Amino acid sequence: MTKVLLDTDIGTDIDDAVCLAYLLQRPDCELLGITTVTGQPVERIEKDTDRNNFMSPEEAKNYGLIDKVLESRALVAAAAAR
Repeated sequence: MTKVLLDTDIGTDIDDAVCLAYLLQRPDCELLGITTVTGQPVERIEKDTDRNNFMSPEEAKNYGLIDKVLESRALVAAAAAR
């Protein structure tokens, strides 16, 4: 059975602990989410998430983690206003 986690980022510390325990028991769940969002193959996600992975904003965009890089505070403010 596949489960879907809708994370609102407004939960309590207990909510976070429950989610962390779930993901630690089922690491494939996290990989599936990252694979789905980025379009990267599972094998690459497994390799890239084995340890901390630091990326530049442009690398994160090319990887599929973000849609675009905002280069100025004005662009950030405009994007936040939408």
